[in-house]
Amino acid sequence: MIASLSDLKVAPQDVERYLLMRRQHINPVLAEQPGFRGSTLLRARQQPDPSEVAFALFNCWADDKSAQAWAVAPRHDEVSQYVIPLVRSITGKRYQRVEEASVTATDERSARVARVSIQQVKADRIQDYLDYRQTVIHPSMAKAPGFVAAWVLRDITDRARFAIYQRWASDETSEAYFHLPFHLGEITDRVKELIESPLATNRYDVLPVEPA
Repeated sequence: MIASLSDLKVAPQDVERYLLMRRQHINPVLAEQPGFRGSTLLRARQQPDPSEVAFALFNCWADDKSAQAWAVAPRHDEVSQYVIPLVRSITGKRYQRVEEASVTATDERSARVARVSIQQVKADRIQDYLDYRQTVIHPSMAKAPGFVAAWVLRDITDRARFAIYQRWASDETSEAYFHLPFHLGEITDRVKELIESPLATNRYDVLPVEPA
C-alpha cells in the first residue's frame, strides 16, 4: 500500500470551509477512484503560528500506479479548485507500508488521536529495526487498551527513513501506553540503538472525513 502524506496550512478563518469542501467535493470523488484505500485528515496539536492552522493528510492507495493515476486524473484538477484557494502551503511525501511490520487492531474509524514519528534508521540495522517493531513493539501495543493501529511507512526515496503512524482511541490510552515502564525502558533503549536519530514526532487530532 502507498500512503501519500501531505503537510498543509490553512488560514484560521478558512478552516471550516476547507473541511466542508473536502467532505462535499474531494472525498466523494476520491472514494470513486480505482485503488483508493482511504483518507485521514489530522489536525496538529501544536500550532505555533496563530496566523495559520497546520494539518496532515494521509491518502492511501493500493499501489503506486493508483496513486500516480489520481495525480493526473481530470477529476483531480476539477475538485482541487475547491481547496487550492484555501491552502496557504502544502508539501508532500510518499511512503510504502511495510506490511509485515504494521498492525491494525480494530476499526480505524474508532481512532481519535494520532502520532507520526519520523525516524532515520542506521543503514546496516534496517532489518533489525523492522523485526523489533514486528515482534516486540507492535505486539505490546496491540494488547494496550485503546490501541487502533501502528503502521510502518518507508519513504520511497530513502529506504532507511520511516514514518511510524500510530492511532489511538483517546489521549488517555495513548499516554498510558507510552508511560509503561516496559516502553520507557527496554523499548526506548533498543530503538535508540537502531536509529541514527529521531527526526520528529507530531501529535494530532483525527478529523472526520465522511462526505457531508
